[in-house]
Amino acid sequence: YLFLILIFVFSIPLPVQSQETEFREIGISPFLKELEVAKGGTISSEILLQNNSDKPVTVFLSTRDFLPGDRGQPIYIPDDEYNDVTYSLAAWIKIEDGSSVMLEAGESRLIRYSVNPPENAEQGSHYGAVLFSLTEGTTLSGVGITQSVASIIIVRYGEARSEGQLLFSADPKTVWWNSKIEFTSLFVNTGRVHVKPKGEVEIKNIFGKVVATPVINRDAANVLPESDRTFISDWFPSRIAFGPYFAEANITYGRERLEAKSEMVIWILPGYILAVIGIILIAIIWFILHGRHWHRRKVIDRHINKE
Repeated sequence: YLFLILIFVFSIPLPVQSQETEFREIGISPFLKELEVAKGGTISSEILLQNNSDKPVTVFLSTRDFLPGDRGQPIYIPDDEYNDVTYSLAAWIKIEDGSSVMLEAGESRLIRYSVNPPENAEQGSHYGAVLFSLTEGTTLSGVGITQSVASIIIVRYGEARSEGQLLFSADPKTVWWNSKIEFTSLFVNTGRVHVKPKGEVEIKNIFGKVVATPVINRDAANVLPESDRTFISDWFPSRIAFGPYFAEANITYGRERLEAKSEMVIWILPGYILAVIGIILIAIIWFILHGRHWHRRKVIDRHINKE
């Protein structure tokens, strides 16, 4: 979840060299900050801003709301479409340094800000960002262009409860050559707060013995409200694995440590084992069909010899 966001409002291509030069000059840390604010409370934090160039720069600061996309990715809301103040995190953030700062060559500075929810603030998760830009924006044919580096801020406010469900599947469900099995755990966040579902897939053989426990969401990635996220867990069966196996996905999520489970059956039927079994069955059938005749003939021959 450490990532760099380049924001393009009414995205228009710019020369590659100028884009790289501009954003090499600015460094920020952290790129993601998660905060918890009690109902009626406030909180303060800071962002380290670094001038990586060999000349003074003026950095312009602003805040922006974003909404979670279908897969949890941030979708930024234009400046003229701020949410209502009861929900807008951008409206809650106050930057102590104002709207711009001047940095000398190589200088670093802590940009301090506070989050101040109003009395009627909506409880749950809220999403926003502090944007850092080397320009206030330019105009080209009446269209505004702004490029910014963003420090993402996710705030959990109040006591909203976590809710979600788990959808579990495997590909393939039947394996013929002991190849990799890919388990897909789709977590759907139906609550109003972001969560980090974590757990494992417990795989048991027909005798109830646990043979593997692939991890779900090893990197502790967030799932934002009203969105879903897919987590992939791989399992490579042993060469002697055969028959039905029972896979159960178990995850916990949210401050309340809620649990979600889902299970399924997969079949491992390697071709080489099936071939051996087939040969044995053919031998048994041959013996049943021809062995009795051979045995009867042997008895008759023995009786004739006695006479």
